[in-house]
Amino acid sequence: MPRHYASASTQWSRAAKTPPAFPFTFACWAFIDANGLSTLMAFGNTGSGNEYHTLNYNSTSGNTAANSQTSVTARSSTIAGLSQNRWSAIAGIWAAANSRQVWLNGVFGTAETTSISPSGLNEYSLGNQVTYSNYLNGHLAWPTVWDCALSACELWAFLSSKDPRQIRPQNIWAQTELSRDEVNRASTALNYSARSSAFTMPGAATQPDGSARLPPPIITIQRRPLLHFVPEQAGSTPGVGGGGAVFRSQVFHSPIIGGAQ
Repeated sequence: MPRHYASASTQWSRAAKTPPAFPFTFACWAFIDANGLSTLMAFGNTGSGNEYHTLNYNSTSGNTAANSQTSVTARSSTIAGLSQNRWSAIAGIWAAANSRQVWLNGVFGTAETTSISPSGLNEYSLGNQVTYSNYLNGHLAWPTVWDCALSACELWAFLSSKDPRQIRPQNIWAQTELSRDEVNRASTALNYSARSSAFTMPGAATQPDGSARLPPPIITIQRRPLLHFVPEQAGSTPGVGGGGAVFRSQVFHSPIIGGAQ
């Protein structure tokens, strides 16, 4: 289940938490249902509106962007093609101060290579950009932050609805299902799992209802033992020259798909 952010100042989530240094990756599923500049995920500085990293969508330009800004420089990696009123898998990869790249539904935007290192970052937020009013109009599901740069294959796994908790779990800095709180509470804390420690984000929005806004089901990979038979003696062929191979069993583990949530 996702959460619904209705472009209201009370409906965004924030936590006083020092973000990881480069590299890091933002990823989420988003359903944009209204026009405007919608911030999906952000690292910001509560004392300055000009120091941040954001993953956002701008309906005016039609671009989804991985954006970084300081008081003197702002640069974005952008990509067009997000369709409103449908679910999209979106990510931003900050491999270094001079490397940011947005990703949308399996396609990378143009890499942006200006060196930008915002200072004093002290807050992580969903649904808005710290000290601004770029509130999300839409629904958000499975927002996850890794303290590494995910590969194209790992992002493809995310697009294919693999449980993000199984993608580089040792590098997950923060992750939430956005589904463990009661429905219709306009201000309730979100519990975030993190590699170092858990933390909460107050001021969460209500969850949506209606199956039309449910994200794709998340797939959990499990493992099941399978029995294979292999020749005991290499090169022996059953039924040839009156001889025959002796077979023995070996147990292998083969992945299966299950646990859709």
